[in-house]
Amino acid sequence: MEMRFFISENISENLSMKQLSLIILVAFTVILTGCKSSPEDVVSSFFEAVDKGDVTKAKKYLSKDLISKLGETKLTIALSEQIEKFKECGGVKEIKVNLEGQGGIRNGTAKISFNGKCPDTTEKVSLILEDGNWKITMSKD
Repeated sequence: MEMRFFISENISENLSMKQLSLIILVAFTVILTGCKSSPEDVVSSFFEAVDKGDVTKAKKYLSKDLISKLGETKLTIALSEQIEKFKECGGVKEIKVNLEGQGGIRNGTAKISFNGKCPDTTEKVSLILEDGNWKITMSKD
């Protein structure tokens, strides 16, 4: 099956190839920029993955440095313990993220509310920009 992309004759008559290329480049830039997650989204997504018991997905939000320092085994055990805690607390009700920082570093907190009887908990979080994506890393303090 042969696939072809067609440009309307009206569009191609009114735009030069250079203009059309610029429009396509801008469109792709907007699409790709929209796909990037904010640091706050990364923190929320990490805790949501933990809440759902998805260790593999949770690890995707962690920096290479953090994974390297803890090691796969210790990391998996720590995430599994956190998953059990979230289950015992009835699952996550709400995650509120508050971050500060500039450039490729963010620090702050994630306040987690539970559906069950457990009290809210506040976790310190640090993020770095790694290969163009925000990742949770070890806190410097």
